[in-house]
Amino acid sequence: MTALSVQGLTAGYSNQPVLRQVSFDIASQSVFALIGPNGHGKTTLLRNLSGLISQQEGRVEYLGTQIEDLSAHRRVELGLIHVPQGDQLFGEMSVEENLLMGAYLRDSKADVTSSLEEVYAFFPRLAERRNQMANSLSGGERRMTGIGRGLMGDGKLMMMDEPSLGLAPLLIEQIYESLKALSKSGRTFLVVEENPARIAEIADTIALMDGGQIVWSGPPESLQSEEKLIQSYFGGH
Repeated sequence: MTALSVQGLTAGYSNQPVLRQVSFDIASQSVFALIGPNGHGKTTLLRNLSGLISQQEGRVEYLGTQIEDLSAHRRVELGLIHVPQGDQLFGEMSVEENLLMGAYLRDSKADVTSSLEEVYAFFPRLAERRNQMANSLSGGERRMTGIGRGLMGDGKLMMMDEPSLGLAPLLIEQIYESLKALSKSGRTFLVVEENPARIAEIADTIALMDGGQIVWSGPPESLQSEEKLIQSYFGGH
């Protein structure tokens, strides 16, 4: 089953296209990784898919429903969750209060409690920090809180924008171990990442974006054989 189908998507800012005729499909319960240099449309794509910016052309279908004309609020209700770059936490609120903000559209208190327990199981550090203010957290703890808040929305497809950005190597390893476990929980993931070697460990499909277009896509093992491609875009990462 296809979780997300994007066909001929053109979008940008002030009628200036950043994305140009982007097309790809994401299978349900898979990890789809989007890689490529900075400034070439990856974050713009996530912002469009979550409804923060509109598109000029193209069709987007999520779990069989066309969503290009739906509001960001409605897309969240359908289970399309965006964990932005930088996390954007509420600094004067506790870790647990930030997590609960991710569940604001859910009606069942029992389900919210169950999701909270799930987040704490994936990120034990957050259970230890549950009453701590978000503005006092470390970078890694903030990133975990941002991902956890996304999980609280009970999303069927989670879009994560560079979850390892700016973190120390040990924290990056912890974040990706958590993502590896989450990828086996029945959810679908679209993950933006700059380091192809890192994301290849958990991705089912990798797509390379350059100049607002998908210029290559395939399984991780195929990317490993594309030495010229890696050298050209990533300097041999």
